Amino acid sequence: MGTWGINLYEDDVTNDVKEEYINFLKEGKDNEEATKLVIDNWKAIDTEEIPIFWLALADTQWEYGRLLQNVKEQALKYINEGTDLARWTGDEKQYNKRRLILNELKNRLLSKQPTKKKIVIHKPYICDWKNGDVYAYKLESKLAEEKELYGKYFILIKDDEAKWHPNHIIPVVRAKITSSSTLPSTLCEINNLEYIQISVAKYEERYLPLSGDRPIKEQIEELDKIEYHVNKYGVLEKFLFKLIITSSKHITSEKLIYLGNFPKLMLPKNEFIPYQKKNISSINSKNLEEDLIDNYLGFNLKQFYN
Repeated sequence: MGTWGINLYEDDVTNDVKEEYINFLKEGKDNEEATKLVIDNWKAIDTEEIPIFWLALADTQWEYGRLLQNVKEQALKYINEGTDLARWTGDEKQYNKRRLILNELKNRLLSKQPTKKKIVIHKPYICDWKNGDVYAYKLESKLAEEKELYGKYFILIKDDEAKWHPNHIIPVVRAKITSSSTLPSTLCEINNLEYIQISVAKYEERYLPLSGDRPIKEQIEELDKIEYHVNKYGVLEKFLFKLIITSSKHITSEKLIYLGNFPKLMLPKNEFIPYQKKNISSINSKNLEEDLIDNYLGFNLKQFYN
C-alpha cells in the first residue's frame, strides 16, 4: 500500500475505494448494489488495510448521503478499537494527528448525514468497429511537421475490444504508418506497411498478471506451451494497445477514413500478446498522434533499452 500522509485520503487504498464506489453509482447501480460490489472486490486485501477500507467507504457514503448502517458500524468499530493507529506508533506527532483525524471522522459518522447528492449516470461509449476494420488517421500536427511525417497516415486495425472504466467498450488495435501521403487500398498494400511497436515486456514477467479465477499452476502449464520470442535486447515486443475513446467526439468521422475490413492481415513478427487484457498498453485518443509518433520514432521505448 502506498501511503504519503496521515490524512484519510493520503494512501492508495482509500482513494481507490472512494473512486470505485462513486463510479459504481455513476454506472447506475443503487447504493446497496454498489456497496456489495466494492466489498466483494476488496475481500482479499491485506489485514492492515481492512480498517482504512471501511473508513473510506463509510466517509464517502456519508459525504454522498448514502451511509449504510453496516458500513457505519464497521468503520466505528475500527476507530474505537484503534486498529489503524498501530501503523503510526513509531512517530508520536503523527500518531496524535492521526488520532484527531479519526475522532473527527467518528463524530462525522455519528452526525446527521447530508441530503443525498445527485449522481449523474454516465452513458457508456460502445465502439461499433468490427474486428478487422481498418481506419486511416492523417498526421497533421505541428509535431508531425517537425518530424517530417506531415501528410502521412497512421493505419489503425481493430483486433479486439476491451472494457474501459467505468463501463465503456473501446477498441484494441494495432497501428501501422504509411511511407507517403498515399492511402493504401488493398490487402497487399496494407500488409507491406510497417507496424509501430507500442511497448515491451520483460521475459521473466511474460505470465503476469495471472488470473485469480483459475489455479496458478494450471495457467502456467498452459502458458509454458507458448513459444516466446525476445528481441536482441532480451525483451518481448508489444504492438497491441487499447485506444481510449469514451465519446464519439474524441475521434470524429472527419478525422478517420474507413478503408474497409481486412480480417486476414499479417500480424507483427514475434509479437508478444499479454495473457490478460488488463496488461495491454493504452493510448488516449486525445493524444493518439503525439504518442504514436513518439513510439514510431522510439522516444517512448528508450527507457526499456537503456
